[in-house]
Amino acid sequence: MKSLLENIPLSQIHIGDRFRKDYGNLNQFKHSIKTNGLITPIAVGLTSALKMEGLDTSKPYTLLAGGRRTQAVTDLGWTTVPAKVYDYPITELDLRSIELAENLERKDMTPVEEIQLKLYRDWE
Repeated sequence: MKSLLENIPLSQIHIGDRFRKDYGNLNQFKHSIKTNGLITPIAVGLTSALKMEGLDTSKPYTLLAGGRRTQAVTDLGWTTVPAKVYDYPITELDLRSIELAENLERKDMTPVEEIQLKLYRDWE
């Protein structure tokens, strides 16, 4: 399985029905993107390669992961976004597995780690 990293026009991405509905307050996230850029690309699949019923085939890409990032860069007026493009067949189960892993298979910093990093930033 391969994937490519490309800059994709936001207008060509079908967002689809996301399980995460609440993106929270995006103001701090948008500030971070303005300051540091988008650190992690979104993930999209080629709509033509997705093995799902009821897809909007009018757009060549379908969002797999990164709904919050997509909303933030859209709000910032971006027209393109860095995206990992999956160009092989993906089923509905694959899509949901990617979405779930994106949101659960990560570890937040401990409170001590967060404070130490914030203190370091403030010393500069």
